[in-house]
Amino acid sequence: MSVEGLRPTTQRLLSTIQAMTNVVIVASLIIAACSLAVNIAAGLAERRRPFSLLRLAGVPMTTQYRVITLEGVIQLAATAACRSSAAWRRWLSTSTRKLVSRFTSRGLGTR
Repeated sequence: MSVEGLRPTTQRLLSTIQAMTNVVIVASLIIAACSLAVNIAAGLAERRRPFSLLRLAGVPMTTQYRVITLEGVIQLAATAACRSSAAWRRWLSTSTRKLVSRFTSRGLGTR
């Protein structure tokens, strides 16, 4: 059954649910970004002493800044890759279901 075949009240309900789902997804992305920032800050605070020892050993500050930046970028890229692959799988499964329902509603996919 396709969405177009439903009553108008049901269509409005489904569109409201979809809008609420989008809001929840955006909110979870914001929470994930805040969590990532807290994890990076906690990691830096935890390794304050090793960074000080590296400075005493003669490692330039630019090298340390690069290491810190690279660690943050890797975490951000891994998080973004996981989120976008999950979104891609969800979109693909939804699109496939819509396509199958469109064919079966027209009698093309039945025997």
